Order: sequence, then C-alpha cells, then structure tokens
Amino acid sequence: MKRLSFIYFLSFFTIALSFAQSLPNKSILWEISGNGLAQSSYVLGTFHILCEEDLRISDKVQRAISSTKQLALEVNLSDPSELKDIQSLMISDKLWSDQLNKEEIQELKTVLKNEYGRELVEVDNMSTMGLMSLMIAKTITCSAKGYDMEVLALAMQEGKTILGLEHLKDQVELLNGMYTAKELIVQLKQVSEYTGNFEEMKQAFISEDIELLYQYGTDPQFMTTENKRFLLDSRNINWVDQMPKMMSDKSTLFAVGSAHLAGELGVLNLLRLKGYTVNPVFN
Repeated sequence: MKRLSFIYFLSFFTIALSFAQSLPNKSILWEISGNGLAQSSYVLGTFHILCEEDLRISDKVQRAISSTKQLALEVNLSDPSELKDIQSLMISDKLWSDQLNKEEIQELKTVLKNEYGRELVEVDNMSTMGLMSLMIAKTITCSAKGYDMEVLALAMQEGKTILGLEHLKDQVELLNGMYTAKELIVQLKQVSEYTGNFEEMKQAFISEDIELLYQYGTDPQFMTTENKRFLLDSRNINWVDQMPKMMSDKSTLFAVGSAHLAGELGVLNLLRLKGYTVNPVFN
C-alpha cells in the first residue's frame, strides 16, 4: 500500500511538474543576471500608446526603476535634439499621386475621403509616417498616453541617467521606407482591422502575455516577412549588441516595445544566446 501510494504521489508530481513547466512566463519585466554582471539589469516590454485608463505602472516596474542606475529606451526622449527633426520627417519630397496610376489615385482618394475625411491634396506630400499617424488617430479614439513616457518621467524624477538604443530619425526613416504607394493604400484600407489588432495587443499587454503580443505584432496581415526583419529582428540584434557594455557600466532598465521581447530573434532569447540568465519577474 505504501509503495502504491508513493507511485500515485510520483505520478501526480510528474503531472504537476509538467503542467507548471508548460505555463507561459507571462511577464513584461525580465531580470538579466550572470555572465559577469555585478548587479542585475532588467528588460521591460512597453506599449507605446495606451488609453489613459489602461495605463498603470506596476509596483514591480517601479522597483526595477528604483533599483537600477539608468534607463535605456528605444530613443532617448529626454534629449531635445531627438525631437527637433520630427516635423520635417512627416513630410516627403515625393507626392503619392506621382507614384500611382489614375485608378490607384482614385482608390486612394476614396479611402482618404471615406475612412479619414481627408482630401488627397491635403496629405499628398505627407511621408509614410504622416499618413500612418492618421490611421493611429482613428484607431485610438480615447485619451491616450505613452507608457514609455510614464516610465521616463519616473526615472527622471529619481535622477536616473537616460540613454537611447537608437535615434528617432532612424526609426522614422525606416518606417518611411517600408511601403510603396500601392502597399500604403492597402494599409490605409485596413483601419478597422488595425483597430481590432490594437485591442487584441492591448489586452495581451495588460495580461503581460509577451508571446501573444509577438504573434499579434507579427501578424502577416499587417507585417510582411521583410518588414519584420527590418522593424524587429535587425533592431533587436543591434540593441542586444549594445546592451552588455551598458549593463557592465551600470545596472540598467531597458524599456522597449513588448513585441521585441519574444521570438527566436527576440531580445530575451538573444540575451540568453550571449550567456546571460534571463528570468521573468512576476511581482
């Protein structure tokens, strides 16, 4: 009987262990340690624009800010020089109407009028970033705030050093080169689908499900394989190449978009490949 009880216990333990190991590591905050680091650093997955009522900086994130010496964002948004060219980057030296045939011009006019209440002449010289901002404005109709900006404000209150992993100009120029005029029409027509995608990603962020965020963020309906390589994979590799020196100098909180965390070429896996121990922080 004792042996039978032990077998039952062992079977139960095996099932429970298997179940525990299959649970997803749902967290937007991950601790980086090992590989010669004197102090832990952290990676925080952010959501660039959230409805004000959905934006909450959790206690664990506030502790990560306080326990580290510096904050590294995708772009150092505390640096005025980063923002000085933003207005010019919203304008293009090429007109969209010059890149389309008559039928496509009419299609673009119809989309702009029906979906955005705009005439082509009003936006013809906008860059891709400028036109995509129209879609964002229609997708997010609530009072919006930036999660990254809230984290930045808290770090600055505590006198932390602020760094950037890249430059805003490079980000915008990357986006401006992503779509041909024909491809942009397709994107502009999908505003209702983008709205659904935004809601799905927002809920995944609130539940801290980075795997789901990665799936939504790389949905082929909105992102081609080539664009994924430029927007996510290449940038992740570049960031992780910079992170070791930053962490060896000072303990650092890295705050980047949540879709950059998961995946084979996600920041977390790339850090592990460099020899670091990366674990989720749950509370």
